Amino acid sequence: MFGEKSLAQHVPIDPVSALEALEEYGAVRTLLTVWPSYNESWPAQAVKEYTKKGGQTIIYVGEGSGGCTADNEFHDFLEDEKGPWELKECIDIPVWEYIHDRLYIYVRKS
Repeated sequence: MFGEKSLAQHVPIDPVSALEALEEYGAVRTLLTVWPSYNESWPAQAVKEYTKKGGQTIIYVGEGSGGCTADNEFHDFLEDEKGPWELKECIDIPVWEYIHDRLYIYVRKS
């Protein structure tokens, strides 16, 4: 279905899990998660580990709470008013019909 050209890497990619990436690279960079798996635990584990390691910015692309990306634990953790994260910006992006994706930028509270 896809030709070899479509699989070409334009940037170096390290094929590791989210937790392995955090172990390898730490939390000195922004955590980007795009369409994290629906109803699986790894997205929540990743944002919690990133938080423990002192991460400062999370960019998440997907549907919000009640959507078909990540799980409730992930959304509850990021949206907890008493938690360490604050939604800084929510940006509308181009989407497929019936999909409600947005780009969310969370920053660590001072």
